[in-house]
Amino acid sequence: MEYAENGDLFTYLQKMQLTEAQIRSWLLQILWAFSYMHGVGVVHRDLKCENILLTSRYNLRIADFGFARFVDRGRNPEANTVCCTMTYSAPELLYGKRPYNPVAVDVWAIGVVLFIMCNNVPPFRNRHRKDIHRKQVSCSLVVSRNALQ
Repeated sequence: MEYAENGDLFTYLQKMQLTEAQIRSWLLQILWAFSYMHGVGVVHRDLKCENILLTSRYNLRIADFGFARFVDRGRNPEANTVCCTMTYSAPELLYGKRPYNPVAVDVWAIGVVLFIMCNNVPPFRNRHRKDIHRKQVSCSLVVSRNALQ
């Protein structure tokens, strides 16, 4: 495995505000990685900033495949086991829908990572699953203008 000497995205974002160009570049790298993984039938199921590593050239690497699994690449890849971090969890996971589409759950987590890259804070913060779910389905989000300059 390649050594990611610049740590993880979570730690990096505690020190730095990303530019629009950085956000765009890193989002594309994340999308390419997940396009490949989903194309070969792998779902991550625990994407979060702590699981995105930065190489010496500040390229991204997806890490921690402990909850990953192979799924049917057909139209209905389904999963029943919930394994994720609440802040990055899709509404269907917090609501308790089973089975769920793990590809869609990965896509939701990518959206949360994008929001965090733009704002340096997660879109939904709370300690309780039901409170996070309520916020997910009832509020609108605003992206920081600072990130888009």
